[in-house]
Amino acid sequence: MPQSCLMAKTHKKSTYRFKELRSLSDVTLERLAEEVGISVSQLSRFENGEREPRVEELLRVAARLRVPWQEFIEAGSTGWQSVPLISKVSAGKLLHNPRIEALDEDFQHVHAAGLPPGDWVALRVDGTSMDRISPPDSIIFVDRRDKRLVPNGCYVIDDPEDGATYKRFRPDPMRFEPVTFTEGHKTFFPENEPRILGRVKRTVLDL
Repeated sequence: MPQSCLMAKTHKKSTYRFKELRSLSDVTLERLAEEVGISVSQLSRFENGEREPRVEELLRVAARLRVPWQEFIEAGSTGWQSVPLISKVSAGKLLHNPRIEALDEDFQHVHAAGLPPGDWVALRVDGTSMDRISPPDSIIFVDRRDKRLVPNGCYVIDDPEDGATYKRFRPDPMRFEPVTFTEGHKTFFPENEPRILGRVKRTVLDL
């Protein structure tokens, strides 16, 4: 498969489903604007495609209409990327299979706004060793292009047996440690410099 098929896809056209989803919820433009704290004129611009919403504006409208925010985005939205969501990565221990590179076109995709240029994949966290940052079932966005180790940066790393784990990097001595409220998780001290699969740049959790 061409490598381009594995990368996050950035959409170009600005189209959102504000008007459609508001109508389905049987809420007037004026009432919705008042309840979410956005002016009627501003909300009207969102509906007419004259202005793109900020993330917090989109989330407020989605919460009021009780619709997942992803439903507001049509294919082709400027500023949003469709990122492949691959199998779970353990935040508590090394997992075997799948490798982070083993992507194909059948993977589910998630939408994200404002990601910088990169080679992005998304993973769902399984485990509690990073629960101060990413509780279980969080989705983390990993830039496979960014493999430079930075103190206190968070990374997905690989071991020789194809396991993967998500931890925070600390130098002197080199170690990858949990960031957790849960007791019992151990810091990983690699014997050799580990293979970095990518740096975690964002974590989200749907409520």
